[in-house]
Amino acid sequence: IIDLPSGVVSFHMDTCDPRSPAIAVASGAHIYIYKNMRPFYKFTLPASSVCPSEMEAWSQAKK
Repeated sequence: IIDLPSGVVSFHMDTCDPRSPAIAVASGAHIYIYKNMRPFYKFTLPASSVCPSEMEAWSQAKK
């Protein structure tokens, strides 16, 4: 994980028994999936532009 994690969630990927839990970690523009305590998959989120009104709201919240 390159950046600081911004979110962590556990979930079940399997539909058959026994179901083993997986962990998703959001960091930067990526979501890392860990299964059985090992890296399993990495999703890269597409870049998106920030709405000007949202940018203004964040700058006001920063003050």
